[in-house]
Amino acid sequence: NGIDWIGLIGRPGTGYFYNKCGFSEMKDFIPMKLD
Repeated sequence: NGIDWIGLIGRPGTGYFYNKCGFSEMKDFIPMKLD
């Protein structure tokens, strides 16, 4: 379908859920938000 990757920011404590869905933590990266 042409999608190479999906970025996701989960709330604190939701890592276990997203790991079970196939996501993994991106070590040494910081999520950013434009204010």
